[in-house]
Amino acid sequence: MQTETVALTREKETLLITLWAKAGESLLPDSLLKDRFAAEAAARIDYDFARLKVDRDLMVGLAMRAHTLDGWTRDFLAGHADALVLHLGCGLDSRVFRVDPAGGIDWYDVDYPEVIALRRKLYPGRDSYHLIGSSVTEQGWLEALPQDRPAMIVAEGLLPYLPEEEARRIVSEQGMHMFTPATIQTYEELKDELKKVTIQGYAVDDGEYHIGLTSVGAPIYDDSGIVRYCFGIVSMFHRNGSPEFIFARKRAVEAARDISRALGYQGHAFDEV
Repeated sequence: MQTETVALTREKETLLITLWAKAGESLLPDSLLKDRFAAEAAARIDYDFARLKVDRDLMVGLAMRAHTLDGWTRDFLAGHADALVLHLGCGLDSRVFRVDPAGGIDWYDVDYPEVIALRRKLYPGRDSYHLIGSSVTEQGWLEALPQDRPAMIVAEGLLPYLPEEEARRIVSEQGMHMFTPATIQTYEELKDELKKVTIQGYAVDDGEYHIGLTSVGAPIYDDSGIVRYCFGIVSMFHRNGSPEFIFARKRAVEAARDISRALGYQGHAFDEV
């Protein structure tokens, strides 16, 4: 088997963390992602992955996030047979192969030219699958795509690496898919919501994905203070702020606190719980 040598800057090398995590999780007996494509790609890269210090917790956490985004993508494509998928900052993620879109769907993976060059060596081509070697902040590549078809935009872990003005521009220009009238639609709304989540220590989805469903989620920290998981409760509460919802919110935060402490977390995120 021919191996490929990685020649990326330190910042771009972070994409190897997610690849190795998904590859490792897919080898677990109870794997959620079952990403054989990532496992095969990682096996072909000549790199000392041990230096990344990817443990089982990180493997599982990244697999859970990817599985959720895969599901949202499949749901969108199920209702839009002629859609486009723009996978921004795709790195070495094999989402297009995991989702396996039907004919009629055009899928675009977008990342820096050197990342796309490595993708071409690691993954096979497929019908209606397109690779764009460009920074997502560059002007021009988006205008070359069809403008008259519904689009699903996936940007997993991308926005935190961009300057705020670039993140604002991308969200404003490319939009955010509206699942319901309650879905966050603008960068300003998203930024305000993230600030609110940071302050209160939990997140609330009040019908943003599905009308009638309300959920609350609280972060789970490991012994180094890094958020690894989320404990969430989803139900058909009468309303956000009802006694049932307040009870569920309290229990979600308490459960996240207890799990975090069991993992060795000694920080102060739950001091007021």
